[in-house]
Amino acid sequence: MTFAPKLPLLAMFLLSSWAATLRAETAPVLPHVFGDHMVLQTGTPVPIWGTAAPGATVTVTFAGQRAQATAASGNGAWRVVLEPLAVSAQPADLTIATTQEVVFHDVLVGEVWLCAGQSNMQKPVGTWRGQPVTTVDAERELAAADHPLIHLMNIEIATVAAPAWDLATAVRPKQDYPWKGWVACTPASLDEIKFSAVGYFFACRLAQELGVPIGVIEASAGGTSIENWTPAGAFAADPALADYATAALTPTVRFHGTPLTTLYNGMIHPLVPFALRGLLWYQGESNLIAGDGAIYANKMTALITGWRAAWGRELPFYYVQLPPLLYSARTGPASAPLAEPLFREAQTQALKLPGTGMVVTTDVGDLTNMHPPRKKQVGERLALWALAREYGKKDLTPSGPIYRAGSIEREGPKAVLHFDHVGKGLASRDGKPLTWFSAAGADGKFHPANAEISGDAIVVTSAEVAEPTDVRFAFDETADPNFGNRDGLPAAPFRTDTLPVPAP
Repeated sequence: MTFAPKLPLLAMFLLSSWAATLRAETAPVLPHVFGDHMVLQTGTPVPIWGTAAPGATVTVTFAGQRAQATAASGNGAWRVVLEPLAVSAQPADLTIATTQEVVFHDVLVGEVWLCAGQSNMQKPVGTWRGQPVTTVDAERELAAADHPLIHLMNIEIATVAAPAWDLATAVRPKQDYPWKGWVACTPASLDEIKFSAVGYFFACRLAQELGVPIGVIEASAGGTSIENWTPAGAFAADPALADYATAALTPTVRFHGTPLTTLYNGMIHPLVPFALRGLLWYQGESNLIAGDGAIYANKMTALITGWRAAWGRELPFYYVQLPPLLYSARTGPASAPLAEPLFREAQTQALKLPGTGMVVTTDVGDLTNMHPPRKKQVGERLALWALAREYGKKDLTPSGPIYRAGSIEREGPKAVLHFDHVGKGLASRDGKPLTWFSAAGADGKFHPANAEISGDAIVVTSAEVAEPTDVRFAFDETADPNFGNRDGLPAAPFRTDTLPVPAP
């Protein structure tokens, strides 16, 4: 009897504990890509997904829509898809409810892009560890970075041996997955989260041209190789990458000095299938230094097709070609004088894939700095591709001249070359004779050449080559040529030959 008065208290305690446990079990959990201040993609179905108590009814409400799903009986995974959303700059709430609600505030609807790569994508507008040179006019750019319609999310580096974010196993990130949330762009927030300068300037140009909310997610890590970012299954589609496909079966093992797929698993796969407009990529230095030449073209194709397969869509993929740098001053595979020209040639090959575009950077490099500070031009040139291709800005030329493969015409002492992306016309950006052209005859030996603009073509001659059969342009790691178009964009380096390099 002396215990009788305590039984109701114990029962109440147990009941309270059970209720708390129930509430915890039934509260919906979402990946951290969802959060306050996020931007949802307009004009396309928008998946929302996560976990809840098995069997629970999950109700998602946003922008006048109401969608429901039942959490799976085993792991509680659920997913709904909202119908395409109209652009909205008015902050709204996204609610996900079971017996409890999760509410995300200040949600906008606009254009969402993912930018990824290594340190040149990672480099922020302001100061950054290990990079004493900031981007050009960093203080002024930061002070002017008050853009309420631009929202940014910077993902912390995370390497994972195997993807664990499929719908069947979607769980809340562990504590060692310290993702930063979405933030509205202000001078303080842009500097605090050290957001990609390239991604930021890309967003600014889009916001300026479109006048709609822009969301950019950054997933970058300095010193990383493209293999780190490639889905394991993507290597298998290319026989040239068969050894990578085999090694990717055990990604924790280093292969050719680098682990495979771990950054894809930790930083890209968790975003799938978040609705995006497209992808931005700036990477390659690590692969060049490791000795990749033509094989990098295969690796880029694997990455692009692998990411597109993950999202189930042919997402636009715009990327940056490496700028000039004295790689030959290094030791190792990159010290070959033509290592970088060959690597840039491999990067250009990705243009064969539909929905791709390449930014040329021969005019914004720094021969002694692997992290050149002129990132505004890079971001804005990426934006040109997006504006021209995705947003119907037909008055914009997205690129400088790109040699039209196979278009060379051999006319005795002349070689005539034709180009895509002529824009308002071919031009010398400084008004002087065109530079960095060379020509070879049947002996395959290249000599300096003169090049003159003739309408939409270039006519190449050389005093040392009686009948030029092939032409090279800017085929050198130090090349800073003046050939471009009247839109102010530099021409892409190229060669018409397939001779072994270096040529005899």
